[in-house]
Amino acid sequence: MAEDYGGVRRVVADPAFPPDPGGVLTISSEQIEALTARRLTASHRRIAAYLREVAASEVGTASDTALHEHVVISDRVGRSLGLAGEAAQSRWALLMLLSQGRITGHEPTPGAGRRRGSVYGGWRSPACRSCGVDA
Repeated sequence: MAEDYGGVRRVVADPAFPPDPGGVLTISSEQIEALTARRLTASHRRIAAYLREVAASEVGTASDTALHEHVVISDRVGRSLGLAGEAAQSRWALLMLLSQGRITGHEPTPGAGRRRGSVYGGWRSPACRSCGVDA
């Protein structure tokens, strides 16, 4: 598991492993879901690192948890807008950070208040009234 270095490059078989059964390699749907989740987590880490690098003053001293939350929210909103690639998601996360979430055009839920815990100056915007996405 070398996600930070481009994935697995070489695997040396442990002599204690069972013999190769031969035939076509099969991957279960559970394994595919687990791989997809790990790749998404690795992508979120790289996007968070990108934000810390290019927007250090905006990120400030935000915790890794708060920055991760911002990346997850921007990823969710970006995907709903049709963004698929990591580069596009990185730029979208930057735009969401610089605009403090206002770029989404979401309308805050009345009475939801603002909660502590995100990269927006220590506060997080409430959920959108129309779609429920935290913006």
